[in-house]
Amino acid sequence: LLPAQKSAGATERLLAVLEVKQLEDLPDEILQQPAAQELLALERRLQELGITNAKFDVTLMRGFDYYTGIVFEAFDADPENRRALLGGGRYDGLVGLFGVEPVPTVGFAWGDVTLERFLRLHGLMPDLQSETQLYIATVGDINVLSVAAQLRTAGLNVAVNLSERKLGDQFKTAEKKGIAFVLVVGETELASGEYVLKNLETGDQQTLKLDDLIAQFQR
Repeated sequence: LLPAQKSAGATERLLAVLEVKQLEDLPDEILQQPAAQELLALERRLQELGITNAKFDVTLMRGFDYYTGIVFEAFDADPENRRALLGGGRYDGLVGLFGVEPVPTVGFAWGDVTLERFLRLHGLMPDLQSETQLYIATVGDINVLSVAAQLRTAGLNVAVNLSERKLGDQFKTAEKKGIAFVLVVGETELASGEYVLKNLETGDQQTLKLDDLIAQFQR
């Protein structure tokens, strides 16, 4: 019964700590620890510098494998973007794990999805247009690289789909990438030397030899 009582008491103390909102309100036994003293010093320094948007969060945790000190996360001030943009901390022993002299280190990593959301939310995402002029959609398991090489030698910016997916799916991929023209290449096209070129923006398509196609793009 005694161990269970101790366990219950420890749980209550831990839950009480997790409710703390201000660093100074932590229990004295925790505030006397070196890590807490370091946080207090950092908090004072930030205040001296006039930085007021840094907040203490006792629930913030990162991996225990190599972090050795303060950990942190950064957030967008816009309430619509609630996920952390980046996270990191101090990991003095990490470099030493690779057999070299340990180096005091602080680092962080951005989240790609959260960064994209931040840029879009604040109108900072550039409207980049695809530089690919032609998307080659393949029919069956064929060697289309010679066709792509000929087009590229002529100066065309060409992308090749080697997935062997249905043509409709390949067209959707090209459209999603912002590529207006798709060239269909299969065994029949390779044998005849004539290829179907489709304009995804207008829906028009025509059958051309490669030389005629190249001349059309070079105009």
